[in-house]
Amino acid sequence: MTESLSSQPVAPKLPANEPERLAALHRYQILDTPAEAAFDRIVALTARLFKIPTVLISLVDESRAWFKSSIGFDAPEVSRDDTICSFAVLTDEPLIVPDTRLDERFVCNPFVQCEAGMRFYAGAPPIDRDGFNLGTLCMLDSIPHDPLTAEQQATLIDLAAMVVDELELRLAAQQIARVDAALVEITQGVARVTGEAFFDELVRHFAKVLGTDYAYIGLVEGHEPKMMRTIATCARGKIVENLEYRLQDTPCWEAIEQQKICCYPRNIRAQFPNAALLKPLAVESYIAIPFYGSTGNVMGLLGVMDGKPLEQVQLAESLLTIFATRIATELERQQHELMLVEQTRLLEAVSTGRSIDECLSALCRSVAKLSPSTRACVLLSEDRRSKFPRSITPDFPPSLSQGFKDTPINELEIGTCGTAVYYGQPINCSDIATDDEWSPSWRDLCIAHGIRACHSAPIMGIDNLPLGSLMLCFSEARLPTDWEYKLAEFGTKIASIAIERLRSIENLCESEERLNLALTAADLATWDADLSTGQIIWSGDLVRILGHDPAADGAATVEMYLSRVHPDDRAAVTQAWEIAQRDRSLYDLEHRFVRADTGAVVWVAATGRFLDNLAGAGMRFVGVMFDITERKQIAANLEQSNARFEAAMLAVRGMVFEWNLQTQIIYRSEGLYDLLGFRAEAVPPTNEWWTERVHPDDLARVQSEFQTAPAGIARFESEYRVRHAAGHWVYVSDRSYFQYDADGTLLKVIGFNTDISKRKRAEEELRQSQALAQLQLSEIAAIYQTAPIGLAILDRDLRYERINQRLAEINGIPTEDHIGRTIREIAPDLADLAEPLFQQVLTTGAPLQDLELSGETRALPGVCRTWIENCFPLKDETGQIMGINVVVQEITDRKRAEAELARVNGILTATIDGTSDVIFVKDLQGRYVIANSTAAEWLNVSVADLIGRDDTSLFPPEIALDIAHLDRQVMDTGESIVYEEEIPKQGSLRSLLSAKYPWRDPHGQIVGVIGISRDITDRKRAEAELAERNKELDSFVHTVSHDLKAPLRAISNLSQWIEDDLENQLPPENQQQLQLLRTRVKRMESMIDSLLLYARAGRQEAQLETFDLAELLSEIIDSLAPPEGFKIEIQPSLPTLTTKRVFLSQVFANLISNAIKHHNSVTGHLDISAIEYPNYHEFIVCDDGPGIAPEHHERVFDIFLTLKGKENNNNTGVGLAIVKKIVEAEAGTIRLESSLGRGTTFYVTWPKSHQ
Repeated sequence: MTESLSSQPVAPKLPANEPERLAALHRYQILDTPAEAAFDRIVALTARLFKIPTVLISLVDESRAWFKSSIGFDAPEVSRDDTICSFAVLTDEPLIVPDTRLDERFVCNPFVQCEAGMRFYAGAPPIDRDGFNLGTLCMLDSIPHDPLTAEQQATLIDLAAMVVDELELRLAAQQIARVDAALVEITQGVARVTGEAFFDELVRHFAKVLGTDYAYIGLVEGHEPKMMRTIATCARGKIVENLEYRLQDTPCWEAIEQQKICCYPRNIRAQFPNAALLKPLAVESYIAIPFYGSTGNVMGLLGVMDGKPLEQVQLAESLLTIFATRIATELERQQHELMLVEQTRLLEAVSTGRSIDECLSALCRSVAKLSPSTRACVLLSEDRRSKFPRSITPDFPPSLSQGFKDTPINELEIGTCGTAVYYGQPINCSDIATDDEWSPSWRDLCIAHGIRACHSAPIMGIDNLPLGSLMLCFSEARLPTDWEYKLAEFGTKIASIAIERLRSIENLCESEERLNLALTAADLATWDADLSTGQIIWSGDLVRILGHDPAADGAATVEMYLSRVHPDDRAAVTQAWEIAQRDRSLYDLEHRFVRADTGAVVWVAATGRFLDNLAGAGMRFVGVMFDITERKQIAANLEQSNARFEAAMLAVRGMVFEWNLQTQIIYRSEGLYDLLGFRAEAVPPTNEWWTERVHPDDLARVQSEFQTAPAGIARFESEYRVRHAAGHWVYVSDRSYFQYDADGTLLKVIGFNTDISKRKRAEEELRQSQALAQLQLSEIAAIYQTAPIGLAILDRDLRYERINQRLAEINGIPTEDHIGRTIREIAPDLADLAEPLFQQVLTTGAPLQDLELSGETRALPGVCRTWIENCFPLKDETGQIMGINVVVQEITDRKRAEAELARVNGILTATIDGTSDVIFVKDLQGRYVIANSTAAEWLNVSVADLIGRDDTSLFPPEIALDIAHLDRQVMDTGESIVYEEEIPKQGSLRSLLSAKYPWRDPHGQIVGVIGISRDITDRKRAEAELAERNKELDSFVHTVSHDLKAPLRAISNLSQWIEDDLENQLPPENQQQLQLLRTRVKRMESMIDSLLLYARAGRQEAQLETFDLAELLSEIIDSLAPPEGFKIEIQPSLPTLTTKRVFLSQVFANLISNAIKHHNSVTGHLDISAIEYPNYHEFIVCDDGPGIAPEHHERVFDIFLTLKGKENNNNTGVGLAIVKKIVEAEAGTIRLESSLGRGTTFYVTWPKSHQ
């Protein structure tokens, strides 16, 4: 037979889903791991159940079949091309090869050809939860075997499923530990850093924990096309430079569009072929989640990518979800911090007197710094607000400023800045090139300078009149982002402060200049001192300033002049004189004089110079001075004003107020409108107006804080809610500064109120995100506590630090009673066995897996139970072992189930192997997948040769077609059939009684047909012979009936003739005897007819008919014509039947006739009803006649039996015998219930199916 088989090994094909299958296998991280008791147990169990020498758990990867556990085979792995398992992974059904040398796929396999080679192979696939075939649980033998029965295959499939169960349990324990460790590692890693370093550390730890090549955080920028700019990127363990790329045709865009986490664990490049970065970076898998700002808009993505399929999908999804919100909160926090830093820097520039151009240029650069894709410029309006005479454009060529010069401000929409200033509202232009609302010259100017879109916002002064416009410029057509709107608001406020401040300084300078001119014209004083004589000449104005008239005191001298200098200023004056004299520099000093007449202090500004004589020696000191006391007072007032201004500037933005406690009048700036929607001039300048608007829940607290503030405190801060004009509540920050007089009396409170509602919302969102993270940690803890396996953590002293509910139940001690106690204290019966194992883990640092322990615990004293334990070392950051993580699974019930399964399988195997019936299973294509030896013997082939063939190769075409038709009927309808068929066997036709049933998979889908056939040839032959005998009997009975009836009729006629002829001659006694003779003849004829009916009962054929039972009963009753007073009641809802109508009619006719005939009254009652059961109907005929004694209940069905005397009885005693014979012939039953004087009830069961 083997000569026709191939001489070359048949190369196995690869499964269609091979990449996905391999990924599923690698997900378990099982390859090349040490032996584990759980898998060894499955292999040993399989070997015992099937009594086979070699069993393997074979996992097929890219190049080999690796054996996780084996019996009877020493090699740890085999080349994939040389193993039959490579064929087994091509299907999800068991692969059964009864004799490998008869299968052309394996006849040349080296393991088949070698001495004592493999002759039998049977393998069932371990299918994981996603439907991937990981390999086989296979059995091998060096001798051929019969094919496995259906029950054996089912057992092998169940054992293969147990392999997957163990893999899942092993993976679940690893994943729980991995999630805990990942959360701890990432959280600890980022807890020590802030700012930009936070994001770098986050992506670095993400890539490390998930084992991926790349991790990144990117921000969405731009409008069309949208761009992604990374702010932190880790590539192969290193932080690399950030990059920018288009989002179109990338998986990042999918995540943003769907607004949810998107995961592509494999083949990402095939799904996004146009994504520019995937191929250069060799990316195979991708997962990312969007994160959102406080306004609900997408800010960016947190994602990871890898060059291989992503295995830890669940871990990645959990970590991404937890940290996405954290990133958004951190980004917004850092943005606000950067804005505060820039604000402080700009306000310092304003307060130090920088020029308006310097301040506004710095503002534009700050905006660009805070938003790198934005450039800013400021257009300043003149006093009439009719045009922009100049602009500040530090990031543009001078040509842009020249183009903006004298741009008009009106309603003609020449440009966005003019329109914004004219209407006092921000203006957007999302596409300057296509928006023809604006003037062509303005559009051309913008486009020529790379401005494709812009946002212009008016800069409002303290009088709520525009000072100019801030213009944010974008290089692409788009609308501003939320952040850019905030920057515009920030920029206009700073610009307003700068312009107002610097214009105030300019006004002050002009005022001071006018004052100097006035002083020069009216109050100028001069002096001329002769240093050689010490005499000094001064003007009259100096007399007025000094309050000293030298005419009354003699000539004026230098000492007289210096004597009036304020004692605190004399040293400075003397030093300045000496410097001017030594360096011949200008003497210029402001100092104080004490008036000689009033003692008042006068401030003067003195300017002078030493004049040399011809010899070059300084002989004269001449100069001028003027009274600057008034100016000094103005400067002091200005300094006080500046102090108030600088105090207000310490706040971010909002309303400046000044509360004069002497007058109780409060000044509020126009920022009140931005803060609460009220115009400052429209509200009362009182404290009561403000307190009325404070939230009731906050008012008492704020008042208490203010009133209990320590005496002399300089600063007061509080946060509370105030009602807006629109009705909603605004959270404000109140920063106030106290001003006292020299006695410490509080004079004024100057402060700033800012809107911190967004910050409060951000804080609440942060709190919620932290709560969510805590909830997720709680969920992990809940999973730990509710896991169906026991979990515990032991310290180095083997004391319980943590334990879940399941392990506590196993130990029989409450969870809380474990903490701090040792193994020996909790389970003393197991301590001697467990403690050395745990110490081994602590000493070596190597895990111990699948340890099988047996013993007793307090949960079930006296009961020996069995567990599987896995022990893993717990290490700190330095690698030191801190304790042990213990995973315990009780397998007591499984051990019992395995033993019971082996016992049941033994019984089933013996039963199937011992039957003489043909048993087979076919798939949807009609191929035999299972057949017993009886089936193979019938078809004159071996079992191995039968498997895989269909009926066309085993039967003549017409028979094969009939068989296929019946198989298809069962598979299409899902209904079983039972039928007789004739099948050729060894040259003759044999009759079979066959039953076929649909074969369903675990999901209820029909996958084939199951058949059982029994040889009934001998029975059919006996039935034919019986039919022939019955036919002869019918003929005999008919002949006997005819032959017996002929003389009886003659006797009856002769007796009648004698009586007629001798009518008047016969005595009455003789006439009575002749009548009795004829009666007996008639009874004899009736008995012969009944005997004929009884002989034929049950052997006659009848057609199936569908009819209404109620109509049939009505016809029978009409034909019997019961007495007028006899009531027959037919219960409603009788069924419609499909059966042999003539037989059922005969049954009811006999029962009803007997009830009428044998009733002891002509006014009797008969009730007929029916009960429907799943497979039959039960008919009930109940009368109220004389009844039947219990001892006659069975005898009444005997032939010729009658319970009345023969002398007065015309009954033949055959009717009930005929009824019983008909009922039993139709596979029914008949019984009665009766007692004397209480009527009789007959119960007849009649099958529903009569096919």
